[in-house]
Formats: sequence, structure tokens, C-alpha cells
Amino acid sequence: MTAKPAYFISDAHLGMKHPSLSPRLDLLLDFLRNTAFDASQLFIGGDFFDFWIEWKAVIRREFFPVLCALKNLRDSGVEIHYIMGNHDFALDSFLADELGMLIHPKGFSGTVQNRKIEFLHGDGFIKSDILYNLLRGVLRNPINLSLYKMLHPSIAIPLAETVSRISRQHNGNCVNAEREKLYADTAMKHITENNLDIFFLGHLHKASIHKNGNAIYCNTGDWIEECTFARLDKGELELFRMIAPGKSEKIG
Repeated sequence: MTAKPAYFISDAHLGMKHPSLSPRLDLLLDFLRNTAFDASQLFIGGDFFDFWIEWKAVIRREFFPVLCALKNLRDSGVEIHYIMGNHDFALDSFLADELGMLIHPKGFSGTVQNRKIEFLHGDGFIKSDILYNLLRGVLRNPINLSLYKMLHPSIAIPLAETVSRISRQHNGNCVNAEREKLYADTAMKHITENNLDIFFLGHLHKASIHKNGNAIYCNTGDWIEECTFARLDKGELELFRMIAPGKSEKIG
């Protein structure tokens, strides 16, 4: 029996208001319904939703098509791993209980196709981001989350959209060639210190692959502008961009 590939994506920010909303959603749904159906595993590296807050009886209607596609993918036998990001850190039990996903609040670490890998979202990875890391702690405080869930969704959702927009703008303003290099250099050091073969990050919204000998750092990009995914097949990692339904091109 031929081994199936594993796929890696991140940063779709579903629910955000963006001019490319309809085309990118069509591409993402095509990826989930067709490309990923060929997989053994799908790894989602955080910020798949622009924000995710769980109420006991409320699910945002615009998430419904993607949630159905993920449920069908899981029912077909594809193992789905979800790494929490800085926009979807408040995941509760819905994705695990109803869709059968494996949730990783602090990232995934394990062996895939005999390669030792780790996948973190990437927020807080650079320890010198002191102000961001302080804000991260405040937002993830269980007491603050409980208080927020007491708000009616018609109030809570617009509030969360505002916070998410500010966070995206901050991240976008900070990402440049110098910062990408800082992440790549820090990632390579992390690979050495943790004896990894492949290290994945999201968060930067810039897809790339960096190799140093047998060590590989891959940033999975996003599904806002780039519509990119990584594929690990027979131990070999490649990066692709979806350019049309059913059509992708190799990059990197």
C-alpha cells in the first residue's frame, strides 16, 4: 500500500473582511475537498479562524461550509491536527468532540514519515517581543475569557473583529525581510537544539522553505493572499500555491 502524504497549512483567518474573501474561500474548500482527501494527515497551524470563541449554542454561519468540509475530511480517515494560534487560542471542545480533530494548545511535536517534526503557530516564538508576549498573557487569561463569553454574540463578535484587525495590522507592519530572517535564523537554532528534522511555523503570512544540511524550516504562508500549503510525501517536503480550483504550482 502506497503511503499517503501529509499536508500543512495555516493562517486562513476565516471570518475576516477582505476583498479576496470569496475566491480564497473557494480555493480553500477545493483544497479540503480534493487535494487533502489524498492525505494521511492534515496539520492546521493556527489562525485558521480570524477569531474563535465558543458558546454552548452558537456557531458563526460563515464557518459552516469549511466546518462541513473538515468533518467530511475527518470521516474519510484523514487525521486532522489543529495547533492553536494567536487568533484562535480560545478553542474549547467543539472541534475535537464534533469534528474529531486533535487539538494542540502548545504546538505539535512528533514523528511523521520517519521525520521528527514540530509545528508551532509562531506568535511568541521570538522572546524579545516583550510587549506582545505580555498582551498574549492577558488575552489568554482564563478569567478574561470567561468574562468575555458572558457577552451576547452580537456584541462579542464585533469586539473580537476589532481586536483581530488590530492584531493583523500589527503583525503585517512588523513583517519584513529582516524579521523573516530573524525567524529563519531562530528556527534553525531551534532545530539544532531540539534535534528536529523539520520545523514548521505560520504567523508571518510569508511562505518559505529554508534548508541547512538535513535541517528544514518551513513557513506555511497564509490563505489570505498566498493560498499556500506544504506537502510531506515520502519524507520529502515541498511548498505549493493554489492558483485555481484543482490547480497548484510548486514554489520555493
